[in-house]
Amino acid sequence: MFEKKLNLTHTIQEEKTFTAIFALFTMFKRADAELYLVGGCVRDMLLNRKPKDYDVCTNLTPDQVKELLEKENKS
Repeated sequence: MFEKKLNLTHTIQEEKTFTAIFALFTMFKRADAELYLVGGCVRDMLLNRKPKDYDVCTNLTPDQVKELLEKENKS
């Protein structure tokens, strides 16, 4: 595996986005589920660009994702 330093400056909105993404990863990890960043955001970060949006994929079915989000929303 290789590491690449990212030199992205972050706005307040980007910090909120990163906080939300981190919360999603934490939620899925607690549920023993996988969650990955995919698509253009990964490419953009590797090229030191600011992503316009973030796409994720998971090993959960849509019904399982809905159940997990509803469960977390009640907490």
